[in-house]
Amino acid sequence: MGGDATIARSESKCALSTRTESARPLRGKSQAKAEAKAIAIFHASTKSIGRSAGRSSVAAAAYRSGTELVDMRTGLVHDYTRRGGVVSTEIMLPDGTSAERNALWNAAETAEKRKDGRTGREWTIALPSELDDSARQELASAFGIELATRYGVAVDLAIHLPDREGDNRNHHAHVMTTTRQVSRDAAGLLVMGEKSTMELSDTKRRGMGLGSAADEVVAIRQLWERMANRALENAGSDARIDSRSLKAQGLDREATTHLGPVASDMERRNKASDRGDGNRQVAANNALREQLSAQILDLNAFRAARQTAPVEPARKTRSAPVRLPVAACNRNGLDLQSSHFSTGINCVYPSQQTEIICE
Repeated sequence: MGGDATIARSESKCALSTRTESARPLRGKSQAKAEAKAIAIFHASTKSIGRSAGRSSVAAAAYRSGTELVDMRTGLVHDYTRRGGVVSTEIMLPDGTSAERNALWNAAETAEKRKDGRTGREWTIALPSELDDSARQELASAFGIELATRYGVAVDLAIHLPDREGDNRNHHAHVMTTTRQVSRDAAGLLVMGEKSTMELSDTKRRGMGLGSAADEVVAIRQLWERMANRALENAGSDARIDSRSLKAQGLDREATTHLGPVASDMERRNKASDRGDGNRQVAANNALREQLSAQILDLNAFRAARQTAPVEPARKTRSAPVRLPVAACNRNGLDLQSSHFSTGINCVYPSQQTEIICE
């Protein structure tokens, strides 16, 4: 009996271990789907640079490129030559040529006469950390050329390293564009033309047979998704990005907030910022969600394994023997086992497993 019990316990332990192992592919399959989308970071956002918000395209270009530029309209000197983290910069025009940065953005500022005029637009894109520096540079440049040729604008590209105190995967690029189409005159000087279609109101866009400006932003985000995924595939990486929202992807994660120049500068100097604190809380919340999701997957897999496992029949066990006088055995109609007269008489109920010794 002791040997059987040992075997039974051993089999039960092995069966649980087997069920756990067989359940792991279920969890892995579910997690692989989510992790495949989470491995490569997606970020592609845009905002305009306008005077109504007190911003200047000259100042923004100086900060993004880490250079010194002079705003001829205001007379202000914007010197960011001491800022670090700028990997490379590049200016692209629709005709395939380049331009001098100070001349370009002063021309963009001069072309706008309204006090609330928009003088530039900025795209911020996350460059896949799965790519090497050369591939990231090539990808960002290709995106800049796409914008320049699609809208006929000038593009000022600046690639930045991850923040020292932030996520070391956060390679990113700032892609500034003029709001007007750019060309050159006979003397080779820059000429700011009409507003690009990206900057037009929805009413004007509809009159040209175009969709809304919001739809245009979605289209550019999808363009970036295709270009980045093509680069990842060419690099032999299994990582992919997805331009859809986390909710649309079916991912139970909160999105972080872009730090911006002020918060980024504070975080680099080891000073906490509201946005930085918010992102750290979001990261903690997401980590907790992933942990709970993993535990739920393990529990569901274990339940599924138990439901499909064969049910072993219950073993009948004998209780301790009961000792009765022979007369009592006779009165209760018990069968006397004559073979045990030498040590007593075993009386057994036909329908039970209780051993009764009649003495």
